[in-house]
Amino acid sequence: MDREVTLMEMLEAREVRAGRQRELLERYARPVVSFTLNIAGPVKNGPVIRRAFREGLLRLEDALAAGKRLCVPLCTGPGIMELRQITALSQLSPGAYGIPEPPADAPTISVDETDFAILPCLTCNHLGHRLGQGAGYYDRFLAHYRSGTVLLCREKLIREEIPLEPHDYPVPWVLTERGLYEDGIPARLE
Repeated sequence: MDREVTLMEMLEAREVRAGRQRELLERYARPVVSFTLNIAGPVKNGPVIRRAFREGLLRLEDALAAGKRLCVPLCTGPGIMELRQITALSQLSPGAYGIPEPPADAPTISVDETDFAILPCLTCNHLGHRLGQGAGYYDRFLAHYRSGTVLLCREKLIREEIPLEPHDYPVPWVLTERGLYEDGIPARLE
């Protein structure tokens, strides 16, 4: 059985993962990035996680200041989300499931306009098969999306046995604190 991970180990892993995420975004320098503001699990209410989340928001503000177009999901119905462009983080407010969302009148961005998406998961395997919350929001998104996509997952949460259904779509890149996996193979970040 695995040993318990300390809070400090989780934070250190998060910093490594965030650094690798920055490297990936800089490397591909795409103009439109879609991201989620959800943190899976009960740990999201802890003060350290809230601090880490605030630091991530600062990086998003830097991206906006650098002229990147950012869009976030807006839940518009059961299992349905649309990508909406934001120009400032102050536009976000708690929406479905308490996750920060853009206003309903924010410009809609089609999946074809999005160059790079950062997706959440509860767990995944190195091949990019993900397990979400079960409502199908990202399954429906991935059914129409064909650009670069990365899953963010703590290495400790990786499980090689993920139940698959016909509507599941694998994501080509999985980013953990240990590195980037491309189609299940460790990839080099240079």
